[in-house]
Amino acid sequence: MDKYEFLYQDPSRTPEERADDLLSRMTPEEMMYQVNAITPDNDNARLGIPPLYCTECCHGALEDYATIFPSTISMSATFNPALVKQAGSVAALEARAAGKHVCFAPMLGLARDPRWGRVEESFGEDPELVAQMGCAFIEGLQGETPNTPDKNHVMAFMKHFVADGEPSRGINGAPVEISEDTLRETHLLPFERAVKKSNVKGVMPAHHILNRVPCHSNKWLLDDLLRKEWGFDGCIVSDLCDIPKVYSFTVYGGGNLYHQHRQAVDFNEASYKSMRAGIDLELGESHVPFEERSYGGGYLRDILSGRWEDGMDVLKAACRNVLIVKFRMGLFETAVRKGTFAIDNQMIELAKSSEGGESYATAMKLGRLPAMPKANIGEDEYHIDFVSHNRLAYQLAVQAPVLLKNDENLLPLDLNKYKKIAVIGENGNAVLNGGYSPGNFRYHVTLLQGLKDAVGNRAEVNYAQGCTIVPEDTGFTREWEERRDQYIAGVPEAVELANSSDIVILALGGNRMTGGENTDCDDLFLTWAQRQLMNAIYETGKPIVLVLNNGHVNAIPWEKEHLSTIVLTFPLGQETGNALADLLLGNANFTGKMPCAVPQNVGQVPVLYSVPYWGCPKKYEGTGRDSLPLWPFGYGMSYTTFEISNVVLEKSQIGAGETNTIRCTVTNTGSRAGAEVVQMYIRDDFAQVSRPIRELKDFKRVELEAGESCEVVFTITEEMLRYSMNGKWIVEDGTFTAYISNCSDVDEGFVFTYKK
Repeated sequence: MDKYEFLYQDPSRTPEERADDLLSRMTPEEMMYQVNAITPDNDNARLGIPPLYCTECCHGALEDYATIFPSTISMSATFNPALVKQAGSVAALEARAAGKHVCFAPMLGLARDPRWGRVEESFGEDPELVAQMGCAFIEGLQGETPNTPDKNHVMAFMKHFVADGEPSRGINGAPVEISEDTLRETHLLPFERAVKKSNVKGVMPAHHILNRVPCHSNKWLLDDLLRKEWGFDGCIVSDLCDIPKVYSFTVYGGGNLYHQHRQAVDFNEASYKSMRAGIDLELGESHVPFEERSYGGGYLRDILSGRWEDGMDVLKAACRNVLIVKFRMGLFETAVRKGTFAIDNQMIELAKSSEGGESYATAMKLGRLPAMPKANIGEDEYHIDFVSHNRLAYQLAVQAPVLLKNDENLLPLDLNKYKKIAVIGENGNAVLNGGYSPGNFRYHVTLLQGLKDAVGNRAEVNYAQGCTIVPEDTGFTREWEERRDQYIAGVPEAVELANSSDIVILALGGNRMTGGENTDCDDLFLTWAQRQLMNAIYETGKPIVLVLNNGHVNAIPWEKEHLSTIVLTFPLGQETGNALADLLLGNANFTGKMPCAVPQNVGQVPVLYSVPYWGCPKKYEGTGRDSLPLWPFGYGMSYTTFEISNVVLEKSQIGAGETNTIRCTVTNTGSRAGAEVVQMYIRDDFAQVSRPIRELKDFKRVELEAGESCEVVFTITEEMLRYSMNGKWIVEDGTFTAYISNCSDVDEGFVFTYKK
């Protein structure tokens, strides 16, 4: 202790010991400053407490010029956790280089309703897929030592806890009613895995009311379950709007517990209820003065006045959790300042123009720009190898798109046959980075630019927008009737281009106006203007490759029936055009699989494979309406073919604590290299309660050359056989069926018995 005046200054002590010592020296006002996620540098100068800077990292750090990976749902379509982990590492490094310590990511909500605007932020509809991909991203963000991240990693705050992806009417923040047992088996599973497997250090609750209790004041959720049952030892931060007044949102002013949920009589009571439930940090707006924050002056005065008997203890507990984060991050040992990427002027200029007739994006892709931007944060210098980061963004982008249909083998494009290629549709030449992307970005390659770069002088690529993608009413309002012709004014030009071309790449879907956070929808069909454009192009009789790019799936029954070739993708980030061009031309092979099902119409929602059997046949009696989706979860085609054979289940019976093994041979039976995602599903054949038809329990992505085979082995654990009964996990004696397939639509399985 001779070297240090106080114990909390000694880095050889544990973060908990240091936090306890520092807490004993703090005034109540200093404690209250600490429980704000946005804290000015001088708030705690007396004790030398450093600030904690936060950012978003859904699919890359939300910082100017940071690498923009494909959206979360796109990354999930790769079924490649190893690549997703690498993306998390890159996001963490770039966040730290920009002076940030905490990333509000990943989003582990299950996207169970495609009307929900935040589908693109999710890893999909399935709890096992979300768990595996989410844990991979967390492990990338936090590194190998999550309790003490190094200078290249951050603390991950998983969100939104819990069940925001199945809201009433598909509306973001709408109330959710789900039984505890169903919660544990579905929405809670990825979060539990993140705590127990990946040691995630942060949590952000969801906006909504869960089973009549707001998530932001739900003590059972945040304390009894998360901390006590699961053993979570990190920090919990509020989401924006839920506790504080929010001045930039004038619609309802924030403060959901008080204004919206009506669970508190004033802002101070809302602050107390949230903090008592377990929320340590208030995420508020940085410009709001201390006196006006929810975790601020007014709340502190109520605590000191004795309004709540345990008010001071609640504040101390929250402050302690925040201090532990700062000690774990090593912030007290580093002179920290908030920074930004120090990218040299040459690189900025190249981003705005081209070099030697070659687009900046292509030069970056090929590694022809040696410049390495750097940033100095305190004593640490960060050299950011954007060239390798761009390559990783390309790898993810090229593995994410899903080939849904290719009946006439229009793909890959034969440039000997198609000399004039028409790219038609707004999304053919639009920036489609997805939500939570930086406004200032290094580059973005559109589909049009990517095709032009890839084709070169081998074919002619021309473009027509055709129509405008805008949110619309149902067409019955006078305003819409007056304006709608404006949105299709470009259709004649597009038709003229199609008629003079050999093939049409029809680039449709959505944009930030038709989907995203707080931009939900009640119609899953393509917009009216896009349907007019599509019909007009279809009437030309030209071959059409439909490329859909949207933040959620569209219902496309007409398109499936009438068009021979359909590619579906979610936002692909900065490498959109390079990836799509290589796939369309056959320079790369399609390997993506659907992370959620494609419904026939909005009335079919939710259309999940992992549900119990219907109480009636698959066809709704007397209507002829099919209950099946257009394409199921896990589906995706390739330019080659695969065969799964020699499926062998090792044991016919296992007991408590034992495992089983199921293995198969996967063969690339086609003429070119490709990748297949082998998926293992399990069904509990008979149980006390009705169980899902089947549930994904594991998957493996294998890459094979033409004619090559490999063995894939899955281990069936006791945990895979359990289900929740009255809040407790149980495994019943009886038979189970294991399925091996390349999508969720599988019938033939292999039966084994479990007996304790």
